Amino acid sequence: KFNAPGLFVVSAVPENDEQLPAISGNIVVWQDGFPGDYNIYGADITRWRRPDEFAIAVYDANQTAPTIHRNTVMWQDDFWGDWDIFGADIWLRNEPWEFDVSVFAGQQIAPSTARGVAVWQDDFDGNWDIYGASTDEVGVLDEFAISTDAASQVNPCVDGHIVVWQDARQGNWDIYGYNLLTLEEFQITTD
Repeated sequence: KFNAPGLFVVSAVPENDEQLPAISGNIVVWQDGFPGDYNIYGADITRWRRPDEFAIAVYDANQTAPTIHRNTVMWQDDFWGDWDIFGADIWLRNEPWEFDVSVFAGQQIAPSTARGVAVWQDDFDGNWDIYGASTDEVGVLDEFAISTDAASQVNPCVDGHIVVWQDARQGNWDIYGYNLLTLEEFQITTD
């Protein structure tokens, strides 16, 4: 639907509640639906006056907080009764290939993905930590810890070989980073 010069609507189902968009190239993803049953949808906006919308993850329970890099979409999902991280390769729009990223006990939330790496926050040991997994090889995920300090680490984001997050180990929130190539953690802010 075209609204005004330079402005367009990707998804406009009036009774739904579209939230949390993310974009990579010409693909937009978002959580869509009624509260209590969100799903993940996407749209190719190459022809922005007529976006081509498609379903990615439409199941019972909630699929929320999508992130995308090229053809890889990830989201948090409470299908099993706690939050887990799932992903899909959306190369074939009408048949996304889904895969588990992290489905362990506890809560895994706030995914981010870029260039063959997924990161998320995880309360595996009773506080929030940052974990990651390589997603380069289809069907093979090598999970690894990025930051497991006794304080909480939350809201991770990855780009290239750098992961950043919010960290409370100094008694207040600071920003930390981790280099996936050198395997070194570093503090970004100290206020």
